[in-house]
Amino acid sequence: MTKQKRIPITSKATGEVRLSEPVPGRKSWRQDSAKPDGASNAEPTSTSTLAELTGEPSSAREQGADENDSAPAKAKRGEKTGTKQDKPESLADYIEYAYGRKGQKLADLKEKAGFIRNLATNFRLGEREPELLGVAEKDVTLAVPRQLVFVSREFQGYPSLRNELLGFVKKAILQHPLFREQPALALFINQGDFSPSALEAMRLIQEFGTTKEAQDSDLSRADLDALHRNASYLVAVWLREMRGRSLHDVAEMLFQGVWKKAAASIGDDTDKLRAITDVSELAPVATACAVFQQQAEEQTKRAHQSAAETHQLRQERDGLLAEKESLSAELSALKALREKERSETQERLAKLESSQDVKVTHLRDDNQQVRHRLVKRLVSDVEQLEIGLSALRNPNPRVEVMIQRAERVVDALRAEIAKLREE
Repeated sequence: MTKQKRIPITSKATGEVRLSEPVPGRKSWRQDSAKPDGASNAEPTSTSTLAELTGEPSSAREQGADENDSAPAKAKRGEKTGTKQDKPESLADYIEYAYGRKGQKLADLKEKAGFIRNLATNFRLGEREPELLGVAEKDVTLAVPRQLVFVSREFQGYPSLRNELLGFVKKAILQHPLFREQPALALFINQGDFSPSALEAMRLIQEFGTTKEAQDSDLSRADLDALHRNASYLVAVWLREMRGRSLHDVAEMLFQGVWKKAAASIGDDTDKLRAITDVSELAPVATACAVFQQQAEEQTKRAHQSAAETHQLRQERDGLLAEKESLSAELSALKALREKERSETQERLAKLESSQDVKVTHLRDDNQQVRHRLVKRLVSDVEQLEIGLSALRNPNPRVEVMIQRAERVVDALRAEIAKLREE
C-alpha cells in the first residue's frame, strides 16, 4: 500500500524549509505518526538509539520529515533562540524552552557561565511548577527529561539550581503513565529499598504497551517505540547520574537491555553488513564502540595479568609440590627409623622382662631359703635357751648349763649374721 508524501527541502542560502510536490511513497509504521510531542523523537534505525545515549541530534532530513506538514516553514526549523526577546531568564523559562524544542538537542551550556549564573539567581519554580508539569505531561515519548538531566550536569557549581531541576525532572518522570502505572519503575526512580535492577527496569519498559489496553491507547507504533527507547536511555542516564555507576556499566546495561534485542532482529551476514555500513551518525556509534573497546582492552589487560599471576602461582605450586615430595620422603624415612627403633625397643623390653622374671624367681627362691634357714636357726636357738632356763628354775639352779646354752645360741646367731652379710 502506498501513500502520497512530501519531502522537506532546505535552502542553503536562507535556511528555510519548503515541501516538495507530493510523491508516492511506501507507508511504514515508523512514519505513521506526525505528532509534535512524540514522533519527532522516533528514529527508525538502530544507530539512532546510540545517538540518544550521547545526546547527538538527528540529521536535518529526519528533523524536517517529522515536523507537522501544515506548519509554516520557519516554525518547522524552530525560532532562533538566545535573542533578547526569547532568552530564558529563569529556570522555569528554560524548562519551558526545553519542552518547546520537542526533543531536539538543547544548546551546550559549558561556555555559558553567565547564563547559568542568571538561572541560579532565579531557580525557584514556585507557582509555575504545576504549569510546567502540565507541559511535561504532553511529552508522551519522554524525549525531554533525559536532556534535562544532562543539562543538570552543567550546574555542578550550583547545587540549589541542580537539585531544583532534578526534582522537577523526577516529578515529570513519575507522572508519566509508564512509571505511574508500574510501581517497580517508580521505585527505581525513587531509589527505594528493594528497587529493581536497571536490566529489570528496561525489561518492564520494553513490555509496556504490549497489553491489549495499551495497544488501544492513543500512542502510535512509532510513539511507542520512541517511548521505549527514550525511557530505556533515561534509565541508563539516571543510573549514571543518581547511583554513580561507571560508563562501562551503563554501556553494558544498554547492550543487554536495548541494543542486543535490536541486533537479534538482524538475520544473516548481509543484513549485518548493511546495518554497520549504513551508519549516518558516527559519534554515538564511535562512542559506544570506544567504551566497549576500552572495556575489552581492560579485560584483556586483566586477563594477561591473571595469566602472569597464574603462571607465577603455578611455579610456586610446582615448588611447593617438590618441597612436599622431599618432605614426604623425609617423613617416610623418619617413619621407617621410628618403626625400627620401636621394634628394637620392644625386643629389649622383652629381654629385660624375661631377665627380670628370672631374677625375681631366683630372689624368691633365695628368700625362701633364707627364711627357712632363719626359722630353723631361731627354732634351734629357742630350744637351747629353754633348756638353759629350765636349768635355772631347778631348786638347785645349774648356772653353767644356762651359760653353755647361751654361748651356743650366741655363736649360732653370729655365724648366721656373717652368712647373711656374705650373701
